Amino acid sequence: MDKGDKADGQKEGTEEDKEFRRILLNRCQESFEKYLKPPDNLNDLTGDDYTEAYFKYKNQMLGNIKFVGQLLIERILSAKLLFVCLDELWHYGEKQGKQGEAQFECVCTFLTTIGPVYDVAQDWNRRADLQQWFHKLEEKSRDENLGIRVRCLMKDVLDLRANGWRQVVKPGKVQGPSKLRDIHRQHVEEKGEDIVLSKTNLELRGLAPPSEGLLPTPSAAPEPPAADEWATVGGRKNKPAQQAAAAAAAASVWG
Repeated sequence: MDKGDKADGQKEGTEEDKEFRRILLNRCQESFEKYLKPPDNLNDLTGDDYTEAYFKYKNQMLGNIKFVGQLLIERILSAKLLFVCLDELWHYGEKQGKQGEAQFECVCTFLTTIGPVYDVAQDWNRRADLQQWFHKLEEKSRDENLGIRVRCLMKDVLDLRANGWRQVVKPGKVQGPSKLRDIHRQHVEEKGEDIVLSKTNLELRGLAPPSEGLLPTPSAAPEPPAADEWATVGGRKNKPAQQAAAAAAAASVWG
């Protein structure tokens, strides 16, 4: 990242590009200010209505700050806005106390988004200012007045930074479905011993001929129902007789 104007992260371009960035900046500012504070009617709600409205608001706020972070990474917005966003979020979170935990979560999301780019930019003239924010985050993570979840999120950001912004797979964390050969290889690497599949296991996988009695024998085909069984459900055999009886009854009524 170059110094000077380019160090602020903003690209130079044509007049159309500048106009686009101006419009985009205005929209980002409007969205940021809109989601900085919760809706006015949020505290009027209760129960499930409050929970649904709160999480909807928080997800919109997190999505908006991620978008702003990506624009900063692409150098579409000036890096000066990075500190403006952090200042606003932090100030409002401090002001609201327990009710401001959503803003601190937003700070964590924002730092996680821009950290892998701006925190490692050695020639950025404001890198030291950003580092102060991580020191500030470390101090706040020890604040027992905050909820445990938010403090854990802060520590996750600090751990991620300490690891060079590389995600660390925690032991026992489910990563999604794995293939059998991957599980087999992992077992051999961890335990130092191979997995011995039973004969039944091999047979079910088609790796050995099936034993007698392993696979179920097909049952005999059921016999077709007798003619009188169809009569109980209005079968085809009695359908003409039923139609004739219905016609006679109708004639007696309308005749």
